[in-house]
Amino acid sequence: MITNIIFAGVGGQGVLLVSRILGNVLLRQNYDFKSFEVHGMSQRGGAVAVHVRFGENVFSPFIEDGTADYLVAFEQLEALRNLSFVKPGGKVITCTQQVQTIATQIGKERYPNDCIAMLQMSNAEVTVLDAIEIAKKCGDEKTLNMVLLGFLGRQLGLLEKDFYYAIDLFVKEKYKDVNKCALTTGYCMKT
Repeated sequence: MITNIIFAGVGGQGVLLVSRILGNVLLRQNYDFKSFEVHGMSQRGGAVAVHVRFGENVFSPFIEDGTADYLVAFEQLEALRNLSFVKPGGKVITCTQQVQTIATQIGKERYPNDCIAMLQMSNAEVTVLDAIEIAKKCGDEKTLNMVLLGFLGRQLGLLEKDFYYAIDLFVKEKYKDVNKCALTTGYCMKT
């Protein structure tokens, strides 16, 4: 059995970091996994998405429309943009954050006022987390990515301690404690 996950956000939110940490955890727990990064102007606040597939034998990193088990969105509009990937009955975990992208800032696109309502009208099971407020309690709102990763990790039944090892590998020393706090807080949350 293969599990398909899409992480979606904008540049600077730590989407790539989360996928690398999850990949390390999956290897530590003896899963085969593949990942695929999609990012345009990520350094300038553009869209970033990472496909992660894991299981016993994974041959391709690409997730087709309608086949994702999980969509973890770091902000609302990216949840909507990637919703077509989620299979009926799949799970959407989204942060309440709204990030104005370059396209919305220059008026090329309009940021919808009702993203959460639109998500909830889909065939997916939607969980909305105020990950920024949770991350602030740990000391840094930028660790909202770890809150979401911790929440997902528990859903997947992955061992929390393995995330700590991965954080030690991928996060600078001065940010390790705050990232671990955010991950643990997300991991301990109930749906």
